[in-house]
Amino acid sequence: DVAEVTLSASGVPAAPGQPTLVNIGVGQIQVAWSLVADAQFYNIYQQVVGTDLDFVFVSPAMMGPSTLSSLPPGETVRVRLTAANANGESNPGPHAEIIIAEGA
Repeated sequence: DVAEVTLSASGVPAAPGQPTLVNIGVGQIQVAWSLVADAQFYNIYQQVVGTDLDFVFVSPAMMGPSTLSSLPPGETVRVRLTAANANGESNPGPHAEIIIAEGA
């Protein structure tokens, strides 16, 4: 396989890779990702499978892991990110999927 590197003449960062999702409590997940060159911040989007027709903007994030809360326990949630800077926002990266932790 050949890895492709996308460079943008507009200065917009490349799309982030697939995030890593980990349950950290009932209705809470931690989202982690690899940093993208030229990104100043990231936008997190989520989709509750069977509820949301498309991905919905959740929050901006800086350079490290972020926590998403108030998620529906027992439901499948997809998360993807975009990278952004003063020149604009990248295309979305691939999504990751997780079943949200339920209470005991």
